[in-house]
Amino acid sequence: MARSCARRTRGSRGASTGAGTRRRPGPRAWRARPGDPRAAEGLYRKLIDGTEAPHFASVDTGLRAVKGRRNLAVLLLEQDRFSEAEGLWRAALVHDPHFLPAQVGLGEVCVKAGNEAGLARQLAALEDAGEGGAAEAAVLSARWKGARGDHPGAIATLEEAVARLPNALGPRMAMSHARIAADAAPEAREAAFRGILELDPTNEQAKRNLEVLYRKTGRWVEGVLDGTARA
Repeated sequence: MARSCARRTRGSRGASTGAGTRRRPGPRAWRARPGDPRAAEGLYRKLIDGTEAPHFASVDTGLRAVKGRRNLAVLLLEQDRFSEAEGLWRAALVHDPHFLPAQVGLGEVCVKAGNEAGLARQLAALEDAGEGGAAEAAVLSARWKGARGDHPGAIATLEEAVARLPNALGPRMAMSHARIAADAAPEAREAAFRGILELDPTNEQAKRNLEVLYRKTGRWVEGVLDGTARA
């Protein structure tokens, strides 16, 4: 029997940090009831249970069994409903043992609940899930450290991940957030933003962050981001 990730360590807080990106539910329920988490939850539960209106009857089994549970779990986690979110992710894994977002989600429960032992188990499971899992494990580990004020440790974890997994975007994104949270030197922040753009040249978040950095340091000129700036 799997041990619970949702057990909150005494004195822990469900804090999020800049070391990783947050995952949000799919758009269907939010479009149905904008800004109403309770209505969205009800729609997801109907989808999962197969009791939704006839116009959703053609939804594929995978969306009902796996993706629907994942989206509802993310919604519940944002409300600090750790045990419910964990149960949904474990149910998704019953339907698809290789569904990586569920393993990541269990790790996120551990981070928010302050469950260090549970996180260690999830990091090990993710490391066994190939390069994608290893990248997610590094981001979760960095988030844990950053939430406890260990920004150097978070950055070191992500630097190692970027070196080991040069084609993974997640650790690079997390690196930029970690360096912002650590109030790193402008040169370090610039390197992090440009590291993202090496893999994803159109990444709007990295471009915005780089523009803000250049403006704050007096280096902004039109075209500097795409290399067309005139001397």
